[in-house]
Amino acid sequence: MRIMELFTQLRLVDKKLDSLSRQKARANWFKFGDTNSKFFHFVIRWRRLKNEVRGVEVDNQWCEEPEVVRREAKILFEQRFMAT
Repeated sequence: MRIMELFTQLRLVDKKLDSLSRQKARANWFKFGDTNSKFFHFVIRWRRLKNEVRGVEVDNQWCEEPEVVRREAKILFEQRFMAT
């Protein structure tokens, strides 16, 4: 139970940090304008790296092979969104 509470708190903190980052990005966007500036490319690169799935744990083994990651992601989403 304690682990679930910690994960919930971690998700909440992550959401708050993400919100703060978005607010700072918007403020910079208003300040520097909507151009293909160095800042723009930094934000895009940061978001891409943040959302990247580098690997998965399969049978208690960490795996970073793209084919395995894709297969496991497909299985996860099929199970999660299966019609009941």
